Amino acid sequence: MRVSKKWTKAVRRERSSLERTLAQLDAWERGKRVVLNIPNPNSHEIGKPFIRVDAKEVWRKQEPYIMKTQS
Repeated sequence: MRVSKKWTKAVRRERSSLERTLAQLDAWERGKRVVLNIPNPNSHEIGKPFIRVDAKEVWRKQEPYIMKTQS
């Protein structure tokens, strides 16, 4: 079923940035490949204010702390 481009853009605009971030976080937790747009750390690249970065580099998996015991 095809949907008009006008309607898909309208639905995308209605979504808040929080909803988008939550959807990205949910996909990342399910093991999907998520790409984030972050401000470019290189200030000399004027034409690229934002860069795409893999979420694995930004959101690292937090593993529970395991205390080691001495025997």
